[in-house]
Parts: sequence; structure tokens; C-alpha cells
Amino acid sequence: MLMLSLGSTILGLRISLNPETTQEEHQKLIEQFHKDTAACDDLQNQKNCVDAVVKARQTLKASVTTNARTCLFHTAVDADVSKRSISMLVKTFLTTQPSTSKLRMYTDHPQNLKMKLKASFSSCNLKEDWQDRIKVKLLAEDFLNVIDDQPEFIKGPQTIAKTDVLRFKFLEKYGGIYVDGDVLFLADLSPLCGSTFAYRWSYTNKYNSAVLGLPRGSPYAKALIEKNGNNDKAYHPYKLPENLAGVKLIRLPSLLFDPIWLSKDGLDKQDRPGKLIEHFKEFDSKPLKSLTFFSDPTRDSFDDAFPGSFAYHMHGGNPGSLLDRSACEYYQDHQDNGTMAVQIEVAINKELNCPLCQTST
Repeated sequence: MLMLSLGSTILGLRISLNPETTQEEHQKLIEQFHKDTAACDDLQNQKNCVDAVVKARQTLKASVTTNARTCLFHTAVDADVSKRSISMLVKTFLTTQPSTSKLRMYTDHPQNLKMKLKASFSSCNLKEDWQDRIKVKLLAEDFLNVIDDQPEFIKGPQTIAKTDVLRFKFLEKYGGIYVDGDVLFLADLSPLCGSTFAYRWSYTNKYNSAVLGLPRGSPYAKALIEKNGNNDKAYHPYKLPENLAGVKLIRLPSLLFDPIWLSKDGLDKQDRPGKLIEHFKEFDSKPLKSLTFFSDPTRDSFDDAFPGSFAYHMHGGNPGSLLDRSACEYYQDHQDNGTMAVQIEVAINKELNCPLCQTST
């Protein structure tokens, strides 16, 4: 019988049998994960990045103990979010994240959002009640003051600026991972939960906080909020400091959450696995070969499209990144296999036993 003592080391990998990974230990694991993905610094050729990320993710998943696998996710949604966009966000969450993880969706119009969600699941034969894991929350008073007590989110670019503040307030109070409303989940993010991270803004040395992780009571978030107050312009990702209150905000490779951003900006020109689209607008406009999702339990659900990536940021402000027409409507006019967005929509509906063409309610 193979016996392992607490904290055994096998081939350089420390195996912790302690059911709790401390915040400090977890942060060190994420720092090592960042070092293990150094190949991603070659912005012209991300093939080695994919290989490094896949290997580093396996090591990280094996190293993080169970307490981090229960993760609380947050997003802020305005009243005008499209039914298709919100449906894909929620359904990719349900199909890729552990059943212990929950998603809180903050809005100033909770009934409007609940109606859209209920419509998305109205004809589904689910194995679990989606409302057990998806919680729609009214913006509480301490959050509402960020948007100046407006009855609804300010429309236009200022909306994004307001959520730049809110994400730090959500995470400082509750901890977990914040995702923008135009992010799709591709793989289990829980090994990152509880650490302090954002990701690289394309080829720059700046941050993007479309996916942002912070522990509850984060000293980094507390110091940033104390410094900036509700001045939304001060929270733009470009302005985030690397170190604050003795805490480092780890900048993970963009491929993990934004796998085509470099291609869109004219870099990452070499062929590599998963390089099927090269611009945000192609996500829902370029017909592709038939892709296989959810078929191999040893691989991430969407590896056929985005190998190594945790998420896909659609960049909803870019024209055509996600069209209003559904996959059902797409196939009424097209005979091909479908765009990336269409094929993902088909796959998540099938996985959740939801008919592609749902009856309206």
C-alpha cells in the first residue's frame, strides 16, 4: 500500500492532504502557476503558451485542496442585457463549474433579469434547479451608491466604469471571482478561487479585470477602495497597481481568459491548437468545421475550441461579437455547422437537456 505523509513531495510536486489550503499557500500556488506559464510571454507565438498552460493547470488543480473548490462568482448586469447573452453566461457556468460553486448576479432590475433567466430554462429538463446555484441580487445600498442612486444603470460607456468599481466592492465583501457579463465559462475556475489575480491586457503590461479574483476582506481591495472611493475612472484596469497593501495582483496570461485578443491585435500569427477565429466579430459570424464539446471527461468541455483557456471574453462592446439571433434562428437560414457562438450554444443546451428552439413563455 502506498502511504503518503502530510505534505509529501513527489517528483517536485508537493501533495497536501490537509483539507484546508491557507490563503497564503494558495497565493503562492498561483504565483508558481504564473511562473510555469512564462512561455505565454512570447506574444508572436502562443503555441508553447497553450502547452505550458495545459500542464500548469493540471499541476494547480492537483495542488489546491478542497476548500478552494467551492467558489462564489459575481457579475453585474444592467437592465438591457440580451436574453441570449445572459443565457450563454449562465449555461456555460452551470455546465463547467463544480456543483458547489454559485453565481451571484447583481442588478438594479432583479425582476427583469429573473424573467429572462426563467425564459431561458422554461423548456429544459434539468437534473438540478438552476436557481439553487444562480442567485439574482438587488444592488444593496452600499453598492448602489456607486451608481449615484440612479434608478437604473447609466447607459453607455459609463456603465462599464461603474462596474469597474463594483467588482472590487463585491469581492472585498464576499471574496471569490468576478466576471463581466460578456464572459463565457470554458473550464473549472475554482482552483484560482481565493487568490489575487487579473489578466494581461492583450500585448501591454497592463491588467484587464474582466475576470478578477480576490479573497474575502482582501487588503488589496480595501486599500484601493480607501484610496479611490467611488471615483470610477480611478478603477480602470489600466490604472490598477501591481502591488498594494503588501499584496501583489498577479497578471495571468491573456490566453486563459481572452484567447483571441492577441490575434485580433495583430500578434500570435503562428498556427496553434484552437486558433479557429482571429477577431471578436468572427465569434458569431464565421462558420466553422463541426466542433466536439463535452465528449471526453479527461479534457475540458471546450478544448476543441479554446484549449487551455478558462473563459472566453466576448468583448460585447465590439460590433458583432454576439448577435441577437439565437442558434435556432441561425439554422433556419444556414446549412453549415455554425459559428463558434452557435456551436457553443447548441452544446450547452444539449448538456442541460434544453431544446434548441424553446417555446416562448
